[in-house]
Amino acid sequence: MRKFAALLIVVNIVHGDIKEDLIKRFPGHESEVSSIVDQLETKGLLADWEAALTNPNPALLVIDMQNDFITGSLAVPRAEEILQLVQEIIDDEIWGHVVLSQDWHPQNHISFFSNVESRSLDPEWLSKNPGNISVFDEVVFSGSPPYPQVLWPDHCVQGSEGAEFHKEIRIPSNYSLIRKGMNPERDSYSAFFDNSGNGDTGLGDLLIPDTTEVVVIGLATDYCVGSSALDSQRLGLPATLLTDASRGVAESSTSAMLDRVEQAGGRVSTWLQWNQSNWGRAKHIAETMMAGNFAVRMDSVTPLMLTVFFLQLMK
Repeated sequence: MRKFAALLIVVNIVHGDIKEDLIKRFPGHESEVSSIVDQLETKGLLADWEAALTNPNPALLVIDMQNDFITGSLAVPRAEEILQLVQEIIDDEIWGHVVLSQDWHPQNHISFFSNVESRSLDPEWLSKNPGNISVFDEVVFSGSPPYPQVLWPDHCVQGSEGAEFHKEIRIPSNYSLIRKGMNPERDSYSAFFDNSGNGDTGLGDLLIPDTTEVVVIGLATDYCVGSSALDSQRLGLPATLLTDASRGVAESSTSAMLDRVEQAGGRVSTWLQWNQSNWGRAKHIAETMMAGNFAVRMDSVTPLMLTVFFLQLMK
């Protein structure tokens, strides 16, 4: 009984110290910090949160900054406007990982309008959609299950100039490259998985062991950038999409994608806001943890972990 009482004293001391430290770290948010500390402790996640805040290791995902999406066959409106800011963000020393994704399609890729006649369309879809098929239409190909696909102009063909990164993007020496869309039968908007949700690019394996949050920028907001942010959040990697460092194909679909990201638990911000929002970032990590999704378990000693040590001593 005395051992148990001693343990409770240790737990209360540690809990109080952590709460006091975090309240001091985020002045003006005392009530929210206190509430989150209590909730995380109840779920056994307080040590993870404290470690993530003490040892932050954010990752930057730079999505598809390639010639074809900037000045080429599938140029995103106003894409050139973000080149300077994207480079500024890449050059910041805050990142634990800098990952560049690259659309890397074979010439016979299913997403190319030029290849639409090389595959069978779903008979049921075809019966409901008679008439000519045009570039940018969404069709449904035969399969089990049938496979919906937007038909794009040929773009980012493997080895082509259009697939190369734009000349104004200076790639750091310590970057990681993720190529996607290499399966001729599946498109891949997200840098994590193809559009079927099965084709794993390996990005999750790269980031999950030590990444505390993910920032996503690039092209295009309503497709590859947003899809990457959604998959990051779904995998338990708190994701923030920066609107000033990304551009979308269309205003309506961009707005819809930003709503989806926020509804999934991700954040929508700007580079300046993200840099200045220490509490917002900390809260986002905590909320992702409490949603049961947080992927990273920080391998570091925190005050709460000492409770176990004291318990062993009292045996």
